This record gives sequence, structure tokens and C-alpha cells, in this order.
Amino acid sequence: MSVDYGRTRGAARPATARQRRLRERQRLGLVVVPVPVSVHVVEILMDLRWLPEQKSEDRSEIGDAVARMLEELAASQRNKV
Repeated sequence: MSVDYGRTRGAARPATARQRRLRERQRLGLVVVPVPVSVHVVEILMDLRWLPEQKSEDRSEIGDAVARMLEELAASQRNKV
């Protein structure tokens, strides 16, 4: 007898998908860290054009903007050494 758990055939379980994303980040040498960001920082990200105003309440977009800013900062520091 077949049991249907509400998944379509071939769909990954959430835990499997998380594990896959973790392995991909590890392969790329990335880590994910929680970073508290104040409204003031979000405003600065918008002022510096790292974050479009229409995306200023999207946590994922804020995180992406912070990551891009840090990557550029790290690259500029590597060039100084």
C-alpha cells in the first residue's frame, strides 16, 4: 500500500533542501550568520544605494545588501595589502 504524505513525486523534504543549501555554501566557502540590523542601518543602505527603498522591509534583500557591501569592503581591503 502506498502512503501519500502530501508531496509530489521527487519533491525534496525541507530538511533535505536545507542540507543541500548547507553543502553548497560549504563548497563555496560561505557561512551564514545572523546579523542584527537597525532601521538606521537600513536607511544607510538605501542612502548608499545598496538597497532599493521598495525592498527595505524584505529581510532577505536586506541580508543580500549587507553581504554585497561586506564583499566589496573585503575586496577593497585585499587590494590594499
